[in-house]
Amino acid sequence: MMAPASTTPVNIEIRRNIRFDFGNSPAVHHRGNAYLSHFWNALSVMAPSTERILMAVARDVRDDIRDERLLIDLKALVAQEALHTREHRRLNTRLAELGYDIEGVNAELDQMFDDYVARVDKPAAVALMIAGEHVIYAMSRALLEDPRMTEGMDAEVKSLFLWHAAEEMEHQSVAHDVYVHLFGDGPSHRLVRARAFADAGRLLLGSLASIMKRLLASEPERTTAQRLEFVRFMAISPGYGRQFGRQALRYFQPGFAPWNDTGDLELIRQTLGAMSPIG
Repeated sequence: MMAPASTTPVNIEIRRNIRFDFGNSPAVHHRGNAYLSHFWNALSVMAPSTERILMAVARDVRDDIRDERLLIDLKALVAQEALHTREHRRLNTRLAELGYDIEGVNAELDQMFDDYVARVDKPAAVALMIAGEHVIYAMSRALLEDPRMTEGMDAEVKSLFLWHAAEEMEHQSVAHDVYVHLFGDGPSHRLVRARAFADAGRLLLGSLASIMKRLLASEPERTTAQRLEFVRFMAISPGYGRQFGRQALRYFQPGFAPWNDTGDLELIRQTLGAMSPIG
């Protein structure tokens, strides 16, 4: 008997009633620190482009899938990503209203991602999706596992990122399952996925740094003390960057597979349960 193609232990939910209102949210929304705030803002500005390329790759392979449960998972992933895009656009619109120049950023990112996918074959494109989803999973896991990460953050912005992170964790295995279902597993496939991880890190983290720099260039209220607080936040306490790196590098552990952290399901449940009336 053939093993099920889907390893997702939950039914991936599509929470269409999600709406956030950033009408009263300031651009500097995390501890009054421009560096911290624009780190999260840069992630939000990136989101429509990163979600778009993931959805495009998913749609490109959708008709090749012959496993009904995996196809349901993939369609749910696409629906979740579309909702993430919609809500991040609300925050990005608020940033534009507050005078931050983000016009054209998504067009530049879209072109960069499109160029990458156009020059690789389908397995490499799906591998990029796996790697990108794991990078996002690592950021999500680090965000959710320690409440200090969001202390002092605007309530609406905080809710956006917590909801997005929990949903990313819900569909963490879908891209991996699609790859194995369509192309197989083994050393040669793991090499493809390792190369894709290097590319995803370069594309995502390079874009994040560039956008954050652009946002900070428009920020008059930034100080050396804020910069040092940002470094401390990322590297020491609570150590968001350090925790993210630890989670990300699990990708290269022998026998790595999504959902190999037994705490994920409870963390998702607690996060979404505390955000009633979501869902």
